Amino acid sequence: MFSKESHPDNSAHEKIPKALPVKHEKISPEAQKISININEIMRRLRILEERYSNLRKKNQLTDQNMLEDTKKLSDTIKVIQSTINELKKEVLEVNSKIKMLSEEVSQSVEKRDFKLLSKYLDFWQPLDFIRKGEAKLIIEDILKEEKNKPKVI
Repeated sequence: MFSKESHPDNSAHEKIPKALPVKHEKISPEAQKISININEIMRRLRILEERYSNLRKKNQLTDQNMLEDTKKLSDTIKVIQSTINELKKEVLEVNSKIKMLSEEVSQSVEKRDFKLLSKYLDFWQPLDFIRKGEAKLIIEDILKEEKNKPKVI
């Protein structure tokens, strides 16, 4: 039905005849050398075509793998960049809180100053002090008592 050259399953290198037909007639030694050289060249050509086909397949596979790897790397880089942006925001928040705490600490009393103030308070005993109004009331009460007391002569 199909000849060898027109069959759809044959590849390009199979269309080339594998060997020249050799007739059993006497061929000159030069013609035999040429025939052998042509057969050797044909064999090498088939090998080179096969190697070229294999290299093309490998190259295609490598290109596909590189595209997949590039996409994966791109996705990974995007995730890393978003994580870095989130971390930057968190670091800024922490820095602002640290500044606030630093300002509060700088405005607070130092421990030695607090101890000194505590010693003065213990020494003066401010709870034993009275206000002016209380002092006036006490003085008035004492004066009233003195007036009401009988005088002893």
